[in-house]
Amino acid sequence: VQTNDEIDLNNIEYDQPDADNNIKLEREGDKTVIKGATLVKLVERLTSGEAVGDPQLGFNFLLTYRSFCSPKNFLKLLCARFNQPRPHHIPQEDYPRTVSYTHLRAHET
Repeated sequence: VQTNDEIDLNNIEYDQPDADNNIKLEREGDKTVIKGATLVKLVERLTSGEAVGDPQLGFNFLLTYRSFCSPKNFLKLLCARFNQPRPHHIPQEDYPRTVSYTHLRAHET
C-alpha cells in the first residue's frame, strides 16, 4: 500500500487489469474480499460499477485509510478518478453510462 508520500497524478492509471502486483483477492464463503491492494486499485474499486463482493469495503477503507494515506492524497485520487479519460477497453457507446456510475460512486465515497 502506498504511504503518505505525495501522490503524482501524472502516474495514476485506473482501470488496469487485476494482477498480483495491484490487488490480492480471496474467497470467503460466497463472497470475494480484498486482502490487499494498491491505493489506486482501492479507489478504483470504491468508485467502480463492478460488484466487488465485499459490502464492508467502503466502511473499512474509510475507517483505516489514514494509516496509509493522507486525506489530501485520497481527495487527489478521487478527483483524478472523477476526471479520468475514457479507458481504451470501454467502448464509446458505453462510456456515458460508465462515467455516470463512476461519478455517482465517487460522490458517495
